[in-house]
Amino acid sequence: MRTKMSIKRSFQQRCPRATVWNSPCFISHHPDSNDTGYFLSTTLPMRVVTSSERHLTRLRIWLGRRVFENLGSAGVCRFGLRTVVKFNPATRFAEAASMEFVSHHTHIPVPRVHDVFVIDGRTYIVMGYINAPELTYVWHKLTEMQKKAIFAQLRDFIGQLRSLEPHHPGRVQAVDSTGLFDPRICLDDRPFGPFSSVAEFHTYFGHNCLLNLEQCRQYFPLIEAMAQRHYRIAFAHSDICPRNILARNGNVVAIVDWECAGWYPEYWEYTRWAVSNYRSPQTWLDARDNIMDVYSEELQVEDLIGGVYTRL
Repeated sequence: MRTKMSIKRSFQQRCPRATVWNSPCFISHHPDSNDTGYFLSTTLPMRVVTSSERHLTRLRIWLGRRVFENLGSAGVCRFGLRTVVKFNPATRFAEAASMEFVSHHTHIPVPRVHDVFVIDGRTYIVMGYINAPELTYVWHKLTEMQKKAIFAQLRDFIGQLRSLEPHHPGRVQAVDSTGLFDPRICLDDRPFGPFSSVAEFHTYFGHNCLLNLEQCRQYFPLIEAMAQRHYRIAFAHSDICPRNILARNGNVVAIVDWECAGWYPEYWEYTRWAVSNYRSPQTWLDARDNIMDVYSEELQVEDLIGGVYTRL
């Protein structure tokens, strides 16, 4: 059995910005740290479970998969009558932190985070169960008025996210100051960033390299214009689409799946919309320009990047 000191050293190596307290199985962001600007551990500590809790967790997941309905996503299942647990390989503390941050600073409905802990290096987020279907499964049943009402709600929600003030203006990063995540970009489940500036973010995505490709010459003015602009940093969900919306009686009751959320250049929510909604009805693609500010030039550059590069 590993000693308490070896466990402490292990977690300090994996979480250099965290403190392993002497009380059993508790990890918290250090209260004196200025990295986050938002002391998450006052409401959202992350724990490393005991051996008995580990066995109980696995039992509850086993029962949840057999007793309750399939929630349709790998690594997400019921954890009891009132809770669900998310534990896929890409699950990070930053996702729970984003939900907690949004819950405290907006009126956007998000799942309530009950617990965050680690088992064998994998993060588990326990959230409140919301008895409502994905919008994917009920969209075709809604009236035109209800569909317009949902788009109006989304416009309000995105506006609330964009009104949030970053604690570190200029930086592109997750809410807990770590890197960002997007399964459509992070092919190996590793986060990218954080970035000290939008320019550094653009460099990572290959803007400078595009200027060396002759076949991209017609886009040079757009790329150069983006380099000259000052982009505000805005909070973005980054994956708003029917599968990440729970709805009941024609109303949004929760926005879920915050794994891609973070502080991005202001255009990011707009340019990711089509990627998130590639399987959505055409009305979702058509609604984009009415739901949020339009960034048509940035969208052209993002589409160009998607066609030129494959990130490994």
